[in-house]
Amino acid sequence: MNEYYIYAYLDPRKFEKFTYKNINFINEPFYIGFGKKERIFSHLKSAQRNKHSGFNIICIDKIKSILQEHLLPIIIKINDNISFDDAKKIEIKLISDIGRLDLGTGPLCNLTSGGQGKHNYKLSDETKNKINLFITTGRNKKISDKLLGVKKTKEHIEKMRLNATGKQSFLKGKTFIEIYGKEKANELIINMKNNFSNKTYDERFGVKKSMEIKQKMSNIRKGVKKSEAHKQKLKENLDKQRMLAKLGQKNKMLNRLKIIFELHKNDIIQYFNISENYNRYLALSKKINVDYFSIKQIKKHINELKSM
Repeated sequence: MNEYYIYAYLDPRKFEKFTYKNINFINEPFYIGFGKKERIFSHLKSAQRNKHSGFNIICIDKIKSILQEHLLPIIIKINDNISFDDAKKIEIKLISDIGRLDLGTGPLCNLTSGGQGKHNYKLSDETKNKINLFITTGRNKKISDKLLGVKKTKEHIEKMRLNATGKQSFLKGKTFIEIYGKEKANELIINMKNNFSNKTYDERFGVKKSMEIKQKMSNIRKGVKKSEAHKQKLKENLDKQRMLAKLGQKNKMLNRLKIIFELHKNDIIQYFNISENYNRYLALSKKINVDYFSIKQIKKHINELKSM
């Protein structure tokens, strides 16, 4: 069945004409793939959920960097309604023509030459049995069996309850010496002092915090009440950031649409003059190789684009 398609992810931050042999883009492509049904959106969903498992890490990180700038990657279909074998061949050719980032031949985040997909792949009974055997007899099962039937003391149960509810930690109120012993505690204190004193001001205070550190700081602040003045200041800063982000995003979008409009001005005006319906917009989208959403935005801002 001809149910497969070729898709491309484009970077909205890089808008100009990119030509690779017989194909043109108005944004820089960074990933080429093929699939069917909802495969085209799988990379975007993975980045939004902050999951890398089973996906190209470089591609996911690229999408996340775009999302952090309040933008979305441009996703287009290059070929549609093609067979599995044709899809593999076209993917291999496109990746070869455009070039891969890891090989230094182009901008694509693809880590292979393409064509590795499998058609209606199913696990064999032998593989299923191996997976089932590992789950039922693996390391976690052995640990579970060792603990099975072991009764916990009342003191142990109370400590687990307090730790789980966050009401009290068994370490709360204890000094380093009580936790680690005098010798180990003194060693830790000396190491901490040396690590702090040997760093410059920029190393101590100017380094950007990782997401893990930020999350820990956020957890510490949970439940702490803010004053009305503090709340008002936070609201003003947030409103300002939103306004600037919205303005910057609109300017980026208009600049991108302006390039599309200038490159395909005659076709766009001709199609808009004939009619304004879904099929007409879709036909124009395929003709000039631009996503349907951009066509609608060009129509919406046509007067602004003409005056720019």
